[in-house]
Amino acid sequence: MKINRNHAIFHRIYFGKKMTNIYNQWGANSIMASQDEEIYKNIIESFPLLVILLDKSGFITYVNPAISINTEYKKEEIIGKHITQLGFLKQKERDKISELFEYAQTGNPIPPVELQYISQNGKVNWGKGTVKVLRENNAIKNILIITEDITEQKHLQEKIKQSEDKRTILSEATNEGWVETNIDGKIIYVNKVGA
Repeated sequence: MKINRNHAIFHRIYFGKKMTNIYNQWGANSIMASQDEEIYKNIIESFPLLVILLDKSGFITYVNPAISINTEYKKEEIIGKHITQLGFLKQKERDKISELFEYAQTGNPIPPVELQYISQNGKVNWGKGTVKVLRENNAIKNILIITEDITEQKHLQEKIKQSEDKRTILSEATNEGWVETNIDGKIIYVNKVGA
């Protein structure tokens, strides 16, 4: 890789719940900078998190291998496409991304967003994405999206909801009073008979 004297690379690396900022100012012939770039690239390439880098117009310039693992789309099928044209996103999700991309242009912080994506085998997955606008000389240069797969968490939430729905149906069908309390003895649920 040719290193430009004024070239700056900013990586936002996500480790579980903790974000670590890594900033590296490159020198023209710096061996250390070259080694650091290789280290950071290897870290990002080994991430279980999905990493997407966009140019300022929203076209994808980089994805890490986790994208292919989670979606079964090859890098070549993703890089060069506009973020709103990804085949593994439903139209509703594309619209959400389009709104986020426009919001990113304002420079305001972007809250984490949950998106549904579908792998080539038809499996529905969920991701929670963090979006960071990367600037150079106060102008938007890139947009970095780091997404954690939360599919299992979503399945668990759905099971809990179904369980709560069953409890409500059962408690309302009985002729007995049904009262639930939390560990502190505070009433958290009462059926109609109990009320």
